[in-house]
Amino acid sequence: MLTRERIEDLIHLRLPETEARRQLTELTPDRVDAEIFAAFLEAMRACGEAVPVPETSVMDCCGTGGSGRPHYNTSTTVAFILAAGGVPVVKFGNRAMSSKSGSFDILEYLGIPAQWDLQRLPEILDACNLVFLYAPQCYPALGRFGQLRREMGIRTIFNFMGPLLNPVYPAYRLLGVSDSKMQRLAADVLAGDGKTRQAWVVYGNGLDEITTDGKTDVLAVRQGSVAKRRLVQVFPGPPQTLDHTPAENAAIFEALVSGADVSSGFHRMVCLNAGAGFSIAGKAGTLEEGMTLAADLLAGGAVRETLDKCRKSYLGKESA
Repeated sequence: MLTRERIEDLIHLRLPETEARRQLTELTPDRVDAEIFAAFLEAMRACGEAVPVPETSVMDCCGTGGSGRPHYNTSTTVAFILAAGGVPVVKFGNRAMSSKSGSFDILEYLGIPAQWDLQRLPEILDACNLVFLYAPQCYPALGRFGQLRREMGIRTIFNFMGPLLNPVYPAYRLLGVSDSKMQRLAADVLAGDGKTRQAWVVYGNGLDEITTDGKTDVLAVRQGSVAKRRLVQVFPGPPQTLDHTPAENAAIFEALVSGADVSSGFHRMVCLNAGAGFSIAGKAGTLEEGMTLAADLLAGGAVRETLDKCRKSYLGKESA
């Protein structure tokens, strides 16, 4: 039986390694229910570091990862676009677990550090409208536990807890989930947390984001209720057969924010997801209006300016 003590022993690696491995194999999505999910979230939140909560309402656009399919760092790019468009963003994230480039892998390549003084959060948010929180810094137990999860190479409950552990409890969320069952559990958590004003929990044809090549199931959370809808977008998408390194993803990012790329599948993907973010946050009346706003911000250089502000705020220097 998974008691609170047993959960904490697993999280803090106080169990023998063989027992920890066995326990993880029993925490795959097909075996997790709402009660177990809630118990693990509560235990993890209890061991987090103190993080200043912004006075303003913020948004997160984090995905769970764990799709097992290579794809570009869409949500990280979306965070820059939303911030450039006037939406305060506090994005929670981690390094790659199953791909070559996670959120903080590409961010460090772009010159934004993973770890910094968390007490500076209000200052950085005020300076550039965008803060990136590194999960293992906010929850040190995750860092110690990460190596074991990487070695095992299976999807467990921990793949799907991440976005829900954002310590500032964003009022607005675009939360991508790579498993349809866990999508419902995540939506129910947000509907019952008393802090989420509006959120989309999306599952896009196996990806933890809105997809450009078929249907995306959306669970829309608003005022404690969950409504289901479906988006269908059929456009040429980014090549999904390539598992990009941080350097390769950074090159794609630079092409997007410099305005050199205005038509690729990557451009369509980030505009689609950013458009949803603008709609959720009330900056656009429709998804289509949000997509147009995202494209204009990329082409006009505002997203590049936000990147420059972030580099200056985190490192105290202008970008090269």
